[in-house]
Amino acid sequence: MTTLTFRNANNKSVTFSNRKPFILTTIEGLDVPDITVQTYKGLKQDGVTYIDNTLNERAISLEAVIIANTYNELAELRRRLIEVFNPKLGLGELIFDDGLRQLKIPAIIDGAPILPGGSSNQSDRFQRVLITFYCPTPFWQELTENIVNMALWVGAFQFPLNIPETGIIMGYKEESIIANVVNNGDVPCGIRIEFKALGSVVNPYIVNLNSQDMIKINKTMQAGEIITVTTHFGNKKVTSEMNGVVNNIFQFVDPASVFLQLDIGDNILRYGADAGEESLEVNIFYSPQFLGV
Repeated sequence: MTTLTFRNANNKSVTFSNRKPFILTTIEGLDVPDITVQTYKGLKQDGVTYIDNTLNERAISLEAVIIANTYNELAELRRRLIEVFNPKLGLGELIFDDGLRQLKIPAIIDGAPILPGGSSNQSDRFQRVLITFYCPTPFWQELTENIVNMALWVGAFQFPLNIPETGIIMGYKEESIIANVVNNGDVPCGIRIEFKALGSVVNPYIVNLNSQDMIKINKTMQAGEIITVTTHFGNKKVTSEMNGVVNNIFQFVDPASVFLQLDIGDNILRYGADAGEESLEVNIFYSPQFLGV
């Protein structure tokens, strides 16, 4: 069973499926979006030279039937559609679920829901509805971020707990400073890096061992400080959180840094620091991107 759910910025949603009251009949625009081909034509050149291509924004349209038990219930369901699909709320998200995978995409309704009149389109207990969504980003993503813990402290005791005179080990830090981050999407994707300092850490960094690209923060971290680096296209930022206070620290990014993107497939990443590496805990968050469902 395929379902398509729209959730608006106020967390109110409507789900279209094969069940009442919103029965989905047709969906279009779920596959690969249109592309724009970039070319160069030289003087007296026959044809053109291919440079690259980019994906355009996506339009998704659906047709559905509202089924109600009474005229009053139908009026309430129509009112619910208008409330949820309020374009003034800004971007919401479409969630696709076919029983095998669940994917989401940022979306906003492209105009109000169309409720066609006429005897073939409505009655006291049913109403056809046509809805078109505008998706500025063409990629579908998984519902939750993938997390790779490159280095973290692991608890080492369990109950029942017996404490000998020599004491016990309450936890230990994993030794690996290298992780394979697998991007199973269709295109490269950005990441969110979280550096956590358990003590003083000087100039933390992450390097991609495949490409040798590195992002480094030229700052001494204090115990308890968390630096977050976001490398997504159009949303690059670097922040520091200490005692609940968040500050923009973009100015501390090393000039030679590259805002790392995960290539399709394997990405061997290594973390480190100029000093205090043993006091550093690192997490990688990412969402693979797909061309279609």
